[in-house]
Amino acid sequence: MLGWKFHILHPKHWKKESLTSAKDKILHCSTISDAICTSSLRSSTDFPKVLGLAMDTFLLCCDDENSDLKNQLKKHCNICLKTYLVLGQFASDKEIKILLKAFLSNLVSSSTIVRRAAASSLTSVCLNSRRPSSFFSWILLALFDLILPVHDDHSTYVILGVLLCLRHIVPHLSKAMMSPNSKSGSIIQNEEEMIVTKEQLLKIYKLVLHFSNHPDHNVITATLETLYHLLKCAPKVLQHELTSPYGITKSLIFDVPKLNRAMSESNFFFPLLEKHFVVVD
Repeated sequence: MLGWKFHILHPKHWKKESLTSAKDKILHCSTISDAICTSSLRSSTDFPKVLGLAMDTFLLCCDDENSDLKNQLKKHCNICLKTYLVLGQFASDKEIKILLKAFLSNLVSSSTIVRRAAASSLTSVCLNSRRPSSFFSWILLALFDLILPVHDDHSTYVILGVLLCLRHIVPHLSKAMMSPNSKSGSIIQNEEEMIVTKEQLLKIYKLVLHFSNHPDHNVITATLETLYHLLKCAPKVLQHELTSPYGITKSLIFDVPKLNRAMSESNFFFPLLEKHFVVVD
């Protein structure tokens, strides 16, 4: 039944089947939200996948013009996020990455609401995991893979999504770099420990400087907001680099290999970036 709700709600089916009314969408979303809260589903091994699909479905419905539906979606998204806040400490690395991948795909949506919710959700997932520093580093690698090397052909939605996510993440990087990761109970026993690095911080700094000259005023606004948070909450290692008499001596955002090792090992792909949303089967 829950799978059918995902099927009927997804936008790719709306043109093929009779249009789903706002009332029906509200009913289906409520059913999904109620199912997420059941103890039987929470104990299922597929729960992280279902939770990711639920959030993806809610976000994809945010473009609907019906105000009642939008209000209901806000409530359902909050339920999913509060559910994760409780269970995040018990989720394995693999389960966390399933959620992160689902939200990352929504980060390049043409909808401002979807991008904002995705950025907030990505930050929340990392913060409430057992290994915040590792997953913040993982997210940064994914964001860099979306935007680097920089060139004029990048979609404005991709740029805005990346900058928005960075704006949410940077206030937490200083604490994440100082806090040790906990690997207890990790499903991937031999996974290399990942931490936020000085080079990643410098890439963020170089990116916001680069996009401060973008022709789109929305990108410039997002850039300045990100730069403000980066400088306000700059980790000590970044402060040292920025105040060093030698400055930043090498290019970090041009001629960058497109697919880094961490993303390759995680089977991380973005096949639908041009469509600006992920298809849920």
